[in-house]
Parts: sequence; C-alpha cells; structure tokens
Amino acid sequence: MFFKYISTSWGIAILSWRKDKVTRFILPQVKEEQALSLLNHVLSSTKEELVQKNTSPFLDLEWEIQQYFKGKPVVFSTPIELDSLPPFTQWVLEATATTPWGDITTYQEIAKKIGKPTATRAVGRSLGSNPVPLIIPCHRVVGKKSLGGYSLYGLRWKLLLLGLEKANYPSDFNVSVPE
Repeated sequence: MFFKYISTSWGIAILSWRKDKVTRFILPQVKEEQALSLLNHVLSSTKEELVQKNTSPFLDLEWEIQQYFKGKPVVFSTPIELDSLPPFTQWVLEATATTPWGDITTYQEIAKKIGKPTATRAVGRSLGSNPVPLIIPCHRVVGKKSLGGYSLYGLRWKLLLLGLEKANYPSDFNVSVPE
C-alpha cells in the first residue's frame, strides 16, 4: 500500500491507496509522525507494507482536501476501496457519502435509507470503521438530539468539521462536547 503526506491549512494528513483506489485517509495532525502513527494504528491488524510516495494518482483529491480545510464546499468523487468491508458497512458508507456539505443526517435516517430502519446502532458501528473520514463524511451523521460519536478522532474533531461546514442543527440539538 502506498501513502503520501498532504499538507493542509489544518496540518499534515495522509492519503493511502492501492492500485487505483483510495484505501485510507488520516485527518490532519500537527506533525507527520502523528499522522503516520494513526495510519499504522488503523492498519495494525494487516501485514501490508507501507511505501511512502512523493506523488499520488489522486491530484484532484489532494486539491479537494486542501480546499475543504480552507472552508470551501467540496464534493469528493474519488474511487474508494470498500470491498474488504462487510456488505452492511459498505451500504452504510455508500449512503453516508450522499450527505451534502453543511447538512447533517441521523443514524436512523441512514438505517432507513439502506432498508434497515431498526439498525441504528449497527449504522453507528459501521461508521466507526470508515476508512476514509471526510471523504465519506461520517462526521455529518449524528444522533436524534446530540452529536453521537466519532471513533478514532473523538467528538471534538466531529464538532470542528461540522463547524467548518457551518452545519445546520435543529433548534433542540445538543452540540456540546463532554469534557
């Protein structure tokens, strides 16, 4: 698997790929070492070798990521490798990918969208295994009255990304992050 550091206005992100599909995206960190440590953490169960590259076949995506962190609305259209994930998780991520910039949806709405209206917790677990946060905008999926979770990165990241997008919350929605 190949990877490349991407410099953004929020820090250093990592994009990884295999052949012609993106496999992982690591949100920006202060230092390259921090980003690489997160990538190694999420890949710890695989024995795949990581090879750093100076260029990637995804120049448009790199530009879109940089624009995103400048607060510009972006629609990602790069092919993502989801084949190794269970079918249910693939359905959840594909449904989540349709949530536009600045909008939020709920775990329940995603469950209904994939034809499994009672599977809200399973939707949350599937979103927790999203290999490409931001590109598949799992941060835009929230609970009925609160943020819900945000796996590896924590709720502060979810709130930061939604804030960047100036997300429209319902009036009775709790956007606070527990200490």
